[in-house]
Amino acid sequence: GIDSNNIESITILKDASSTSQYGARGANGVILITTKDGQAGKTKFTFSTTYGVQNDAVKGPDPLTAAQRLDLHAEASFNDGAYATKEAAIAALLNSNTYRAWNEAGRPEANWKEIVRNSNAPIQISNFSASGGADGHSFFGSLGYMNQEGTVIGSSFERISGAINF
Repeated sequence: GIDSNNIESITILKDASSTSQYGARGANGVILITTKDGQAGKTKFTFSTTYGVQNDAVKGPDPLTAAQRLDLHAEASFNDGAYATKEAAIAALLNSNTYRAWNEAGRPEANWKEIVRNSNAPIQISNFSASGGADGHSFFGSLGYMNQEGTVIGSSFERISGAINF
């Protein structure tokens, strides 16, 4: 939940260094995240924005075809004891509202992986910060916005974040 623009440094403690500071809770290691602080002096304002696109980095699993889904649904119905045989489950399912239109249309198949794919999904990140201070006190404040469309149609992530250090 921390905006990466607000991170000053990340330190990883492991073994004796983590247990000496954090006891048994640090036995598996500790990640220390230090956020930015203000510096005494004139107030400094910073604004940054990034815009880009993203695609799947690796080929994921292929979705089931309609025929595979029917077979799996029939097997589950048979295993639940709803039908005496898997073939009886298939026959009943083909007459149900779920599969009737598909069966009557000649059991067409579609490439669902390509249909739901969102190629070149946009991602936008903006951040505004101010830091400064005088003798004896300093401040740092930031406001961040991120909007990311997923590589699958209909999925997205939006985040607004803020931080104040005084």
